[in-house]
Amino acid sequence: MATNPYKITLNYQGGIHIYHRHAQGEDHALRLACLALADEAKINLMPILNYYLSNRKDNYRIEKLKNKNKENKGLKRLQQQKIRRNKK
Repeated sequence: MATNPYKITLNYQGGIHIYHRHAQGEDHALRLACLALADEAKINLMPILNYYLSNRKDNYRIEKLKNKNKENKGLKRLQQQKIRRNKK
């Protein structure tokens, strides 16, 4: 008897996490789960899934850039403070 390769958990904030025994990361597990469901339903989910995953990556990149900009602003302030201290 084959065991189920999927493990689905809910976190306390209501988020769903899908794990697969052979997946590298949660996005890959989600892709495998959706493909299995699509195969059962005889529909092609790949365009929708690829769009969803690419948007998640874009959102991650945008957040990363925002954080980098905040860090750069903080560094500029520190440099300005050092310059002011050196002038005194």
